[in-house]
Parts: sequence; C-alpha cells; structure tokens
Amino acid sequence: MRNIFTLLLLCTAFVSSGSDFNPTNKQIRVNGNAVDTIPNTVLPVTIVSFSGKLLNNYVKLDWSYADEAETREIIIERSTGSEDFKGVGVMNISAIPSHIRGYSFIDSFPAEGKNRYRLKFVYPDNQFQRSFIISVDGKETGMAVQSVYPNPFNDILNVQWHADAQETVVIRLMDMSGKISFQANQPSVKGNNNYSFSGLGKLVPGYYSMQIVTSAGILQQKLVKSR
Repeated sequence: MRNIFTLLLLCTAFVSSGSDFNPTNKQIRVNGNAVDTIPNTVLPVTIVSFSGKLLNNYVKLDWSYADEAETREIIIERSTGSEDFKGVGVMNISAIPSHIRGYSFIDSFPAEGKNRYRLKFVYPDNQFQRSFIISVDGKETGMAVQSVYPNPFNDILNVQWHADAQETVVIRLMDMSGKISFQANQPSVKGNNNYSFSGLGKLVPGYYSMQIVTSAGILQQKLVKSR
C-alpha cells in the first residue's frame, strides 16, 4: 500500500520534466492505471508539501519532500503575469545536513499582484524535474520590486520596480563585508522602472546584496555572483 501511495504521488506531484529526462516506454500497472518507469535513473522526488504566504511584503515559501539524497540543488523559479518563469534563488542541497526535511526561501522582492512559484529539482547528472505551481498575491506599497535577474548573475544584473510616486533612488551592489561594488543615483518615475548593472564579470564570485534606497527605507535582496 505504501508503494502504491508513493507512486501516485510521483504521478501527480510534477507537471513537467527536463527535456533530457528521457523516459522509456516501459510501464507498470497501479490500480489498473499505466505508470511510466525510468530504469537506471533516479526516481523523482516526492513532494510532501509546498506552500507560500505574504509576510511583511515578502513572500515566504515552505516545502518538504522525500528522497533528497540524490538531489544536487533546488532552483526557485517565479513568474509574474504573462512572464516566463525565471530563477530567483538556488539552494545547494549538498551543503544542508541530511536530516533536514523542511526547507524555506524568502523572496524579498515579490511583484505586485499574483506571483507564481515552482521548484526545479536538479540531479547530479543534470537531469531535472519541476514541481507543481503555487500562487501568492503580493500587495502594493509605495515601491515594489518586480524582478531582479538573473540570479545567480555574471556580467549583467537587471532590476525592475514599480513606484507610486516620482523620486530619485540609490541602487547599489555590495559584497558581504559591506563594501560597495557598484552604486548609481537613478530617477524613479511613477509607474514601471528598470536599471541594469553591467561589467560585473570582474567581481569575485560569491554572495552579494542588492539594495534600493528610497525615501521610505531600504529594499534588499541577496544575490549570487557565478564563476
């Protein structure tokens, strides 16, 4: 009974898989239904729970799943409106103790309105699968960051935000010691705005913090500089 329950979860927990995840035509029967099997590969993980909620204008995602021993990393992907999904964070599973079963991620800059999230589970051989999609409604405050991408970044970093009033903001990129790597005073108009950092390839790989300093306070998000 436990095996049947697990197989049913595997059939319903994922809506898509990587194009290189080549399943065969071999099947087994579960309660009279055909279920594809994937010989000689890692079986998909079993999602136990995946949820999100708005907390102080941030979105907190929580999930748990089984069989994470063969998962190399989890990429958190987000879509707003009609946009394609983009990575907003990466979790390296190999750096997390094996007894940890529950995971959390904070999206510091959710967009106004509906934010759609999914998880991308990447295996050591670069095969991957994606979870089902959940939605969390963000709310409009004086200024709301819509997107910071790509994350991890290399040479270019794009920032998009919405403001309900005109002002000049300070956009800066700092390393974890607090040293400012790049900074710009940027006019922010009422409505949608964007700014692009360029020439970041020379930065040392590691963790960075992107800040938008406004008259109401500081918005901040952690980023990763890739090699």
